[in-house]
Amino acid sequence: MADFEMAFHSAVKSVFPDVVIKGCLFHFTNAIWKNIQSNGLQAEYAADAKYALNLKKLMVLAYVPEDDVVEAYDQLIKTKFYV
Repeated sequence: MADFEMAFHSAVKSVFPDVVIKGCLFHFTNAIWKNIQSNGLQAEYAADAKYALNLKKLMVLAYVPEDDVVEAYDQLIKTKFYV
């Protein structure tokens, strides 16, 4: 289990190419929140409930069955909000 820092994932994969990296919901949602902040979206997130809901949909992908995550993500990014 690990956090969602891509540099860490790359380093581990370079040493252990067959490893399966799993993360936790806290670190996943924290990584998304940091991305929201680094892109200056936190003010709109706080002010607009519909905007926040659309960003939270990324966070709840963690609850989608593993076999359906890619399809759910693809459907999500095709919505009007993400296009």
